[in-house]
Amino acid sequence: MYEIERLAPEVLLELEKAGQGKTVFTTYTWLKFLEKNQRVEPVVLALSQEGRRSAVFVGAIVKKADIRILGSPFEGWLTPDMGFVRLGKIDVNEALRTVARYAFRELKCWFVQICDKSIRPQELERDIRYSTAPMLFLDASPEEESILQRFTKNGRRDVRAFDRKGAHIVKVPFDRAFAERYYAQLIDVFDKQGLKPFYSLEKMYDLVDAFRGCPERVLALEARLEDETCIATVFSFGYGQWGYYMGAASFREYQKHLPNEGLFWAFVRHWNGKHVPSLDLVGYRKYKMKYAPELIEVPTIIFERVPGLLFMKNTARAAVTQLRKIKGRLTAKRTKEEE
Repeated sequence: MYEIERLAPEVLLELEKAGQGKTVFTTYTWLKFLEKNQRVEPVVLALSQEGRRSAVFVGAIVKKADIRILGSPFEGWLTPDMGFVRLGKIDVNEALRTVARYAFRELKCWFVQICDKSIRPQELERDIRYSTAPMLFLDASPEEESILQRFTKNGRRDVRAFDRKGAHIVKVPFDRAFAERYYAQLIDVFDKQGLKPFYSLEKMYDLVDAFRGCPERVLALEARLEDETCIATVFSFGYGQWGYYMGAASFREYQKHLPNEGLFWAFVRHWNGKHVPSLDLVGYRKYKMKYAPELIEVPTIIFERVPGLLFMKNTARAAVTQLRKIKGRLTAKRTKEEE
């Protein structure tokens, strides 16, 4: 059994200072971003045994339809995973149950959702309910040439061909001006599918504002033509053992320059040079397979205070997804008619 205690979010700063941080998504900076952008209530819990702290759980409470939910993380947060900052060996199943009990009894939550990439599905006992989603993992610890040689033949070809296509990569400040350029390209990417971006430009503004004090944890890159026209953008985060390929966007008309391939290789080289050994490519996309990543199943763990909440959540999510598709088709049809 674990003893559990709620701590002030500032304890995460102490862990970071001591070199015990986990990923950028379990840092104080990220919690403050979520607090502002999602209006969540930060939750940091210490799990201890015999007076010795074993782990710190990082999450936040959000209200949906007047239901208090402890997310670590939750949909819409632009956060792939959170979970436990491990300070020693932990019993994963008991730690999960301890957090859920505390959430129901002390935090008055009705639903708990946890995604922690350090937890493997095979570790979970039969009474722990979860679903899995694929994560694409790239080992960035070897020398650059060794990483490149692991790419598929097409991946190596496209990365090398970028330098001959008339564009170049520029590292730029992660600021509001970059956010605007990135978001304009993101609109173009979604427009190809008859959709709109899943998040607003205001979210990007909040994100760049949050990281103003720790620029070393974020990377913003642009692919530019010789006249400095920006044709594609990428931003990523790196901290501790993990780097994340968070957002990539480009204008359709410039795809012949292979800007996405050039940006991806620059992303890999940057975090390799910063000795961040593990890269999460964030989201399964077929085009990423040419970089020969390893596919890992990551569980999203669910606890319900009463049965049926997960069904309600999934039903609502499916309805929103379908509505977005309908709106996208209607928008595409109107655009075609106007042309």
